[in-house]
Amino acid sequence: MRQGYGIENRIRYDFAPALERIHMENIVTSRLRLALLEFGRNLKQGSMEATEHNDRMLSSGHHRLNKAVESLARIRLLATRAPVFQLNVATNGGQQVNVA
Repeated sequence: MRQGYGIENRIRYDFAPALERIHMENIVTSRLRLALLEFGRNLKQGSMEATEHNDRMLSSGHHRLNKAVESLARIRLLATRAPVFQLNVATNGGQQVNVA
């Protein structure tokens, strides 16, 4: 079960800010859960209900992993944009200067 090994290096965990690290940990956890579900599915032969339950769990695991990856991508996109704040400074003559 070395599925998660090396994922941190591929997503550059060591160089990421704290907010990105939280999402990276979520990706690794989701991937490991999905791997366990796939492993368990291959071992179990059961009733139709059990098979359907396993399929729903796998589908949910895929969805969770995709959302975690999309979330990290969204955060990285927002981090690369221009500054998100603007400061208006009033001068002595009543003029306002916008500083970004």
